[in-house]
Amino acid sequence: MGSTLRPMGSSVEEDLSALLRSVHGGGSFATRRTAPIGDLAIEVTEVGELSLPVTAAQARKLRLVARPAKYGRGEQTILDRAVRDTWEVPRSRVRIDKRRWNRTLGPMLDTIRDDLGLPGASSLRAQLHSMLLYERGQFFAAHQDSEKHDQMVATLVVMLPSRSTGGDLVVSHRSESVRYSGSASSLTF
Repeated sequence: MGSTLRPMGSSVEEDLSALLRSVHGGGSFATRRTAPIGDLAIEVTEVGELSLPVTAAQARKLRLVARPAKYGRGEQTILDRAVRDTWEVPRSRVRIDKRRWNRTLGPMLDTIRDDLGLPGASSLRAQLHSMLLYERGQFFAAHQDSEKHDQMVATLVVMLPSRSTGGDLVVSHRSESVRYSGSASSLTF
């Protein structure tokens, strides 16, 4: 039978907290990768198959089938354009050729897992939550994504190629921030 020695006045929680602070993984809190567009085929009801990069005409059609995007705060779903001012295409309108898409997505998820320093034996799975469309001046204020289920470890953003400018994605953790831009010719993860 073994026992654990602790300094007087130390609690199990303090010991665990100290141990966790001493762990330094090899991964980052965020990563950016790109991939060619060839394996992604997206069709949107009443818009048709999207060409990549997305054209201005298709963006206008997407806007016509979109609705103002809501966001989650705890158990609530809220519409407040002072916090999130963007358009959301309902997931029910979006069709992705999964057979083709998985040729790119599967290996990309393995690369992202490694970039984040997650165990090599683990596997990531991505689920489409929403398709967002940002027009000039639209934004989503700084926030922490809400967990969609208990096993969620991250949010994967896939930016479709477009010729738009601005609209960088900023990811922050503690006192560190990174800024990611999209591409006119590649998928950006």
